[in-house]
Amino acid sequence: MGKQRGGATVPGRQVHTDVVFAVLALTGVVALIAGIWGAVSGPGPNNIPGWAGIGIAYGVVASVTGCIGTPLVISIARRDRAALALVRAHRPRSLAIPGAVSNHALLRSIRALNPSAATPRSVLWAVDEQGMEMWQPEVSVPVLAIPWAQVVSTAAASMPQGRAVIAVAVLTLTGGRELRLAFRTRFGGISLMGPDRVDDLLQDFAEIAQQTDRVAR
Repeated sequence: MGKQRGGATVPGRQVHTDVVFAVLALTGVVALIAGIWGAVSGPGPNNIPGWAGIGIAYGVVASVTGCIGTPLVISIARRDRAALALVRAHRPRSLAIPGAVSNHALLRSIRALNPSAATPRSVLWAVDEQGMEMWQPEVSVPVLAIPWAQVVSTAAASMPQGRAVIAVAVLTLTGGRELRLAFRTRFGGISLMGPDRVDDLLQDFAEIAQQTDRVAR
């Protein structure tokens, strides 16, 4: 982690989550093979050794999860690197934060402001004295720009996502519009920031926005 701008803790380096999933897939395959061998070579079909049953159960879950997760995380890491390169080229002084659009409510929130937005699963937000910009690797300009002048208030909140509850930042904009944002803890990672981290980040946003007010005066 690293401290940037106003002092809030934000992602400072990329995490290699793809390695975790690859290891999970590998150990799952090994456990599955060992479990099947133990079941076949055991006393009989009705007397499977306990360790073989555990190996089969773990092997199925780990290998499926790893094989699905590895290409997904590799894709996210590649997109993050490309988007981060764009942000550093066009907004080198900005605070870069990995974001997530992991459910339909978050996607609708973005599309309410930009109906032509693609369907992103991972995005980067560039935050500076002018406002917030959402970047995606496919385009060399921001997909969405929110000047601080349009932000009436900010707050940390929670929302359901499947069976879980995730922390989001809620930006109330002029005209009664609302933007809900989720942030990831690492570039190349999939874990989302918790309520405390989101709250710290919003405080950092407020300090950055105040710099705009001082310049305007």
